Amino acid sequence: MDKIGIVKPCGFGDESTSDVVLCLRNCEGRPEFFYSHSFALVSKSKFFADWFSCPDFGKCVKIHCTELNYDHHVNFLRLLYLPLDLQLDSVKSAIGILKVSVAFSCQER
Repeated sequence: MDKIGIVKPCGFGDESTSDVVLCLRNCEGRPEFFYSHSFALVSKSKFFADWFSCPDFGKCVKIHCTELNYDHHVNFLRLLYLPLDLQLDSVKSAIGILKVSVAFSCQER
């Protein structure tokens, strides 16, 4: 019986399987590196699809963010790794969920 290639599970930050590194500046202004996978980024983001379609894209993507939205960037990148049944299907859906969470007083823990 022929064996079909087994796909290893991978996740955000998994250095052993990553093919790209995302570089964000943290709150102190130091670069922080996040190991990622181009297939996960490209399949869910036009920005990354366009970035990786360029022949000179390189293996490190520098992402500019502010101290105020750094955590949002990191959380967004983590969301790209959720299974399909747990992902938000659109920006409209995400905004709708945020509105409902405010209605249910879920602003802070």
